[in-house]
Amino acid sequence: MEQVRKIDSKLNSIELLRILGVVLILVFHAFYIIDRAHTIYPYCRMCWVFVECFFIIAGFFLPNILIKRTNFKDFAVTRIIRLFPVVFFVTVFANIFHFHKHFYEILPDFFLLSNIGLKSSQVALLGACWFLFVLFWCSCFYCCLLNIIKDKLKFNFTVALIIYFALVMFTNGGGIQNDNAYYIFNNGILRGFISIGIGILVRLNFYNPESIKSLKNKIFFTILELFLFFYLIINLTCIKYIEAPRSMVLYIFLFALLIICFVNNAGYFSKVLNKVNLYPISKYSFSIYVMQNIPWVFLHSSQQISGYTYVTLFVISSVILGIIAYHAIEVPCRKLYKNSTVGGGPLL
Repeated sequence: MEQVRKIDSKLNSIELLRILGVVLILVFHAFYIIDRAHTIYPYCRMCWVFVECFFIIAGFFLPNILIKRTNFKDFAVTRIIRLFPVVFFVTVFANIFHFHKHFYEILPDFFLLSNIGLKSSQVALLGACWFLFVLFWCSCFYCCLLNIIKDKLKFNFTVALIIYFALVMFTNGGGIQNDNAYYIFNNGILRGFISIGIGILVRLNFYNPESIKSLKNKIFFTILELFLFFYLIINLTCIKYIEAPRSMVLYIFLFALLIICFVNNAGYFSKVLNKVNLYPISKYSFSIYVMQNIPWVFLHSSQQISGYTYVTLFVISSVILGIIAYHAIEVPCRKLYKNSTVGGGPLL
């Protein structure tokens, strides 16, 4: 495969999407816990679709393995060190103080086997963590594919086929819940195949920051960026909740189009965003996302907290716990891995 274009600087517009996505998913989960039908608190009822945005972003950065010549072993170990120390901590903590499950009942989470089709429904002990197991296995699959198929045209065709058949199975497989489609593929992992694959195709075929220079094109893409950004935010926070998986497919491709504009500095909106350093905030996104499981299981048992107070406590406690987990768990684990000889090759 021809040389993958390097990303020279942090894409702060993408960091903004991460921050917004995590906050809106926290709000969605908080309202969902206290009002599953979204009748009393009809807010952020479609914000779960931001998970697809996270998948696309992960796919966009995945071809870095070609730039750094990372083999599968290094990639898998690095992903485990990156993703799962916080997940393991939360799983054990919640099980000791709340769930009281037998060890064999949480083994699927420890071996990263939840939501990949081995059981008929979601089996992750902590519901919000299903996304991470799917992210790991789909990323490993596409990592192998990137290293095996060197011809760009063949790779594009293969990934397009995977996306197509995953879309067919997902949209006809019985809904967005993490059940199995056609008794084989979990809907969660199908979502991962679709969106991570789209993110990879965006990186390989549509990443060219120097391609848009004329004033006319800049103005056009500025309008497009503003439209896509606010259309997605407004619709996902305000529209009526829709169960049909086909309703989600549109948002996947709109997110992909917005990311294409943002990573290429296509308009002045993305150009301004990319000049603002958001990493000091966005670096906490992952830990905040995972740590929301603690207030999820502990606040849910309280019957004396009103709706809006519950949502406020849920979001604030998730953010505080996420910041603590980042410094207490994520950073030490990364330093420990970088200072060891595990993997024997370059890190992503």
